[in-house]
Amino acid sequence: MTLTKKALTALLCTLTALQAFAFASCSKSERTPARETYNDYHSHAGSVVYGQGSVGQLQGRTIVVSIFGNDDNYQWDYDNEDKAAILNIRDSIKMATDYLQDVAESYGTKVWFTSDFLANPDLMYEVTLDEIVTSLAREDSVGFEDETLRFIERNIDEDQLRDKYKADNVLYMMFLNTDDSPFMDAISCTIMWYPEELTDSEVIFLYNYDFGLLNPPAAYAHEMLHTFGAPDLYDTGYDYGYGITDGFLHYVETDLSNEIMYTCSDPVTGNYVYDRIPNEVSEVTAYYVGLIDQSDIVDEWGLIEPY
Repeated sequence: MTLTKKALTALLCTLTALQAFAFASCSKSERTPARETYNDYHSHAGSVVYGQGSVGQLQGRTIVVSIFGNDDNYQWDYDNEDKAAILNIRDSIKMATDYLQDVAESYGTKVWFTSDFLANPDLMYEVTLDEIVTSLAREDSVGFEDETLRFIERNIDEDQLRDKYKADNVLYMMFLNTDDSPFMDAISCTIMWYPEELTDSEVIFLYNYDFGLLNPPAAYAHEMLHTFGAPDLYDTGYDYGYGITDGFLHYVETDLSNEIMYTCSDPVTGNYVYDRIPNEVSEVTAYYVGLIDQSDIVDEWGLIEPY
């Protein structure tokens, strides 16, 4: 959808009026370790509140809360050069959620997403982070995650949003305004909920660019699938309890080479595409996000659920 000049002006007024901001990005996703410091701000009657994750299975209605973030390296310029990037993010989220709705329907399940932060300003926040988010060279790799989780806890009334939108799932996406520099070495990632986690908020950190490449809608969908429970299928280093082996990864490479948790590139050209999502959701991912109850592939390879 093309916005009029009047709509763009309204967008900028909305953005500058917001009091909260954060970031997210996607490429190759990591699950972060449990963070002890979360005890400081997410407790009840002196004990930690263990949640079930802000995102469950790919069922029902999901709202996507977008958080735009700044750090010392990258900031958002709403008044000038970043208007197009913000609109592209909005459109990429929509393309990814439409894709997930179609995938779910192909497996016989109806799901709904509400994600447009321009039409729904209470789904958009802004934050300026003290931690450096956009560099892998940072000394404290979880510090910015703690800061983001504190921000969510203190500034976003999740219960109110659930009630307003009749939402079963609340998915947080934090967007960082990285540029096309190949020297920006941070990689988009997702905080997934696991039983040992001290937070129930699942957050995607999605960089506008990863290593000089603009993230495509497929990368958005890839990261979203993580929050519903899907593992990466390209590296045993990101297994975290699924039982993924080198042998299974070889099987994925040869038999499921267009699986979206394996690749976000076009299967023919090997390039990112921006007008569609060219990848597939195999029965492996469908099983882990709750679209099917049983998978012959999962059974054959002895994969497990990490819960």
